Amino acid sequence: MSRSRLAETVLALLRDSYIDLEIDWVYSPATYDDKLLVSGPVQFNDAVPGFEGWSDPALPLYVAVGVGLEGDRTLGVLDDLEPNETFTFSPEGFNNLYDEGILKLNRDLFKLVPSRNQFSYRVEDPYVTFLKLSSLVDLWANEARIVLLPLGPKTFALMSFLIALRDDSRVSVWRLSADSVDTPVDRIAAGPILGLSTSSALARSVNHGSQM
Repeated sequence: MSRSRLAETVLALLRDSYIDLEIDWVYSPATYDDKLLVSGPVQFNDAVPGFEGWSDPALPLYVAVGVGLEGDRTLGVLDDLEPNETFTFSPEGFNNLYDEGILKLNRDLFKLVPSRNQFSYRVEDPYVTFLKLSSLVDLWANEARIVLLPLGPKTFALMSFLIALRDDSRVSVWRLSADSVDTPVDRIAAGPILGLSTSSALARSVNHGSQM
């Protein structure tokens, strides 16, 4: 499932549904494959429809990047956004090949971002990732506009959409796409099934409260 389709699904089930739903999100990381490496020119980098956010433009801009295998293309998005502060969230611990690829392809990004702004998360523990990212967004929200750029594992994209849905006026979610990943491609699952449960009733009540 692409990030755009994941965003549409989150909106349909958690924002637009007229009945209360308990949703279980499940995900299995893909087995490492060189085809996962992003190639080709960037087709677009902009806000995901439905997750644009409408913060005060006078505030400084903070960008939180979910680090993936996109490499220097991530720097292109940051050049467009020109953030006052950049934070990175790197997946780790699931597969050594992924870990090595992340470090190698994002060497320039890590040089750009101060070590105090570099965080990691465990792919196999999406709930802890949600709590960590959510608490940081709450901390930043009183002082800055926030853009989440969820590259890397789709679980980080899900966390970003859930947080942005909760704080729709304070947080926007951006996307990056290269022509090599525009067409969906079958991946071989690595085996472990990860999951997270959400409630549409809770999401609507929080979302409506944030607009008051």
